[in-house]
Amino acid sequence: MVDHVPAEQEPTDPGARPAGRPRPVGPPTAEAVTSALARATDQMARMEKNLLAADEQMTHLRIALESNRRIGMAIGILMALRKVDEQAAFELLKASSSRRNVKLRLVAEEVIRTGTLS
Repeated sequence: MVDHVPAEQEPTDPGARPAGRPRPVGPPTAEAVTSALARATDQMARMEKNLLAADEQMTHLRIALESNRRIGMAIGILMALRKVDEQAAFELLKASSSRRNVKLRLVAEEVIRTGTLS
């Protein structure tokens, strides 16, 4: 037995069109242009916001990378001066930072500049 498959029904709404048929082409209405412009403006605003956020993140990453390098240099200096391993040199930097309530990167800069750890 064959199941009954209904034939495609014509739309009852005169403005409706069956799926798969192309839209009629004609000049855009003012409403369509305004709507498209609003969507494009919103999209551009989102893109600008994302770009600014990405730029800010990139700046933070550059600063972090440079700080990491400088801390590594200070660790190397302390390793040579104090004859300690890398972990011990880092602990010395960290303890000085904590004791003095100064950012670790600033303590590292001081070690690089002066060759000593206060």
